[in-house]
Amino acid sequence: MGLVPVLQLTVLTMAFGALSETAMAIHGADCIWAEGMGVVSGDLLKPQEAKLLALRQARAQAIEQAVGIEVRAETLVRDFMVASDFIKTLTKGYVQSEQVVRWDQERYQKKANEASIPIYRVTLRVCVRPLATLHDPGFTVTATVNKVTFAPGEKARLDVTSTRQAEIMVFNLTADDRVRPYDRLPWMGLPLRLEASEHGTFPPTGVALVMELPPGYPHTSEAFILVATKQADHVVLPLPVGTEGTVSLPEFYATLATVEADVVETIVPYSIIGR
Repeated sequence: MGLVPVLQLTVLTMAFGALSETAMAIHGADCIWAEGMGVVSGDLLKPQEAKLLALRQARAQAIEQAVGIEVRAETLVRDFMVASDFIKTLTKGYVQSEQVVRWDQERYQKKANEASIPIYRVTLRVCVRPLATLHDPGFTVTATVNKVTFAPGEKARLDVTSTRQAEIMVFNLTADDRVRPYDRLPWMGLPLRLEASEHGTFPPTGVALVMELPPGYPHTSEAFILVATKQADHVVLPLPVGTEGTVSLPEFYATLATVEADVVETIVPYSIIGR
């Protein structure tokens, strides 16, 4: 994060840290335990990337099972092409807690003269709280990002619309499945306040979100999470942000689940791929 006065431009760099294999357990009385499995091939991915993707696949499967929608069949994942589908599943239910049951690593060799391929398999227990029914089912928020796939150094911009007068907070779902709030940076102009049917943009004029990959990683998959409440409700999310400026997914959704007013969540996935 740096400030360039001549250009009047604040630059934020997006990258990820170490993979957390077991998220903090936050038990809620109203959540439903379900089990999911993720299976990822390591022929195209680094071990850390493969494990992260396996966790996302297992989490998505568990959420689908918990909320009673059709559960996708177990498939072997080879790359990040399906990562956005796993991320979007987070809008189906609030992840209150998750526990890694076990990790297994196998090796697959198609032919005797070919190198064997590592297969990462994880079983994940997830406690999912179903989404509350909106008092106002006509309250929706839509958001689009200017690109789905970014190269390092390119800038992201969100276009946002709400059907109601709304206050909208924006968060970054990092590649290691941590949630970073942007409202701790005063120049980010949050919450974004919109009138009904008004179009807004994030970040504000003079601020840029610059996409960057961490050293040694050729690609990553992240998302913007938008959380909207009505302006009249004056909702504040007291996230327990640590010294790194992030919270875990269960911490984020446990806080979101405490809001009694109507809450609308929109997730906008994107990828960063090296040149």
